[in-house]
Amino acid sequence: MNSTDERNFRSQYYGKVGFRRGDEKRSLEPLLGEVPADAGRLAQAVRTALQLPAMYRPLVWKLLLKVQPCHPEAAEFVTARRRETCDDTEHMLRLLGHVTDDTPPALVHWLGWLLNSGRLVAMDAAQIDDQNSAPQLQVAELVADLFDGAAERCWVSWRLWTLAAGALKLLPGQLPWLTAQLEREQPALAAHLSQLGVLSAERDSPLRHWAERLFCGILPGSSVERLVDRLVAGAERILPLTAVSLLLTHSRALMACTDPADARRLLLHVQPEDTDRVFNWALDSWTKLSKV
Repeated sequence: MNSTDERNFRSQYYGKVGFRRGDEKRSLEPLLGEVPADAGRLAQAVRTALQLPAMYRPLVWKLLLKVQPCHPEAAEFVTARRRETCDDTEHMLRLLGHVTDDTPPALVHWLGWLLNSGRLVAMDAAQIDDQNSAPQLQVAELVADLFDGAAERCWVSWRLWTLAAGALKLLPGQLPWLTAQLEREQPALAAHLSQLGVLSAERDSPLRHWAERLFCGILPGSSVERLVDRLVAGAERILPLTAVSLLLTHSRALMACTDPADARRLLLHVQPEDTDRVFNWALDSWTKLSKV
């Protein structure tokens, strides 16, 4: 199915369940104009939207991630405190010798998150040095494309890494559900991958590899943005469904793998997608399941 056919199919499907193009903008504008903004209603609107208008994405993310307060009168105070926290964190990293003037901002933010979450203290010097190639840095690069201010980039990145960390904790419990979705689509593939031991939540598993970076560098930026739209709105199962879609996309190559190492290698080094087809399938599936 080409991209035009996919869009037509989604438009027809969403039309049948009550959504029309343009509804997203009309439904979001009143919610964003409320004082204070109702985060619960906003999250529900984002979860059910066909697509979040790009012009609203930065504000919606900040509100749902609690980077920006729902009460406008508190915005100036909170923004100042956020900036102070970022500055204090970077100052501490400099005192510890982990960052310099030449350290990329994305790495500064990542090391700051590790410091504030208590993870950095458990790392040795070699592990800290390895963080300059951490997959999570791709999340910060995505954020940098959407936000201008350094403090905003810092805090949105921190919040998204916290969401990703939470998703990794949920992954073991989601494996049976993920496997069931895969079995429903391609029973033979599900059985084959289970036999190979690929469907696991181990530290080096493809599923963890994808989740920790929120599919950045694997799916196109447009898909990752739409995935994060749902994730910040509380649609936790969008991540495992996206994983199922990616497994289905590579089903032929996976079925040819007889060695678990070959299957893992294939999935850990998948060629980045250049269309939205993987996420479109995940979103359509999530929408259908949420209607059940």
